Amino acid sequence: MEMVMVQVMAQRALAEAMEMMANVMAQDAASRTAERE
Repeated sequence: MEMVMVQVMAQRALAEAMEMMANVMAQDAASRTAERE
């Protein structure tokens, strides 16, 4: 049972990290397009 908990926690951490990466990339793209104008 403990292994399942560890897997769930790892999956959540991975999902959060991917979400943060997506947010950073979106903000970077937005700031780049703003600079062009």
